[in-house]
Amino acid sequence: MAGNLESIARKVSKNDRIRPRIVEASLESAAVGAAYGESSRQEGLCLTTHVHNLIRRHLAPTVSFFARFGWNRIAELWNPCTLRGKIDTSAMKTTLRRALFVFLLLPLAAFAQGARTGADFQITKITKNLIATPQFTYGGAEQYQTNQRDRWLEVEVQFTATPQFTDELTFKYYILFNSNLLTGEVTHVNIPAGRENRSVMYVCPRALVRFGNNRPITTNSCQNIAVQIVQQGAVKDESSLSRAQPRWYATLPQVPGFVLNKNETPFAPLYWDRYEQIKTGR
Repeated sequence: MAGNLESIARKVSKNDRIRPRIVEASLESAAVGAAYGESSRQEGLCLTTHVHNLIRRHLAPTVSFFARFGWNRIAELWNPCTLRGKIDTSAMKTTLRRALFVFLLLPLAAFAQGARTGADFQITKITKNLIATPQFTYGGAEQYQTNQRDRWLEVEVQFTATPQFTDELTFKYYILFNSNLLTGEVTHVNIPAGRENRSVMYVCPRALVRFGNNRPITTNSCQNIAVQIVQQGAVKDESSLSRAQPRWYATLPQVPGFVLNKNETPFAPLYWDRYEQIKTGR
């Protein structure tokens, strides 16, 4: 019995030296994760590559530390409680597995958060709606009633911008409608910093009928939407309405000419302050 107590005492004394190493390794991994987030923003490197390098270079020492000592030995060091004269490690095994899981996620979370929050432009929301043609009343000429049964597809993008002002941003739209990839782009100018900036594009009723193949037009006819923010030829952000593989549209044949910017529709004079200014061909 005395020999067992001496053995446990030696392990506990070792534990006093081991615990700071675990905590230090975890904090160092978190700091490295944040540093890599900053690096990715400056160098434009791929998120997947950074995560791979992060795991390979900085998480490997933490993982190898746990692998070297094993679950049983670490449990004995951290929880030298006895049950009928034997080490009871079952509960501590579960606790240590959870601790390791947190150690692994902490630097990755710091990296991912740093990479997203440091971007100059981010798409935060994409919405689609079927809306009627606006009606206007004016004098001096004969008035014609619009067909209120017709519907336009409206695609609105909400995004954030951190620079105080940006000269130009181009938004590229990829709209998968009834298995047809309709594409279009609009360039906005004089974009101020903000968290609720917006861009919008439309597909006219006749185009919806044309690509609808005589089926009823519903919001489900629009299967997915992807939008890119491009500045001076570089993609600053990209997002899809529905979860999908990155660049899911890349292999699909594109149908240009049917996605219109707001100035090309009867909605041009409406909601002037809601959307960013569109660059004209002057």
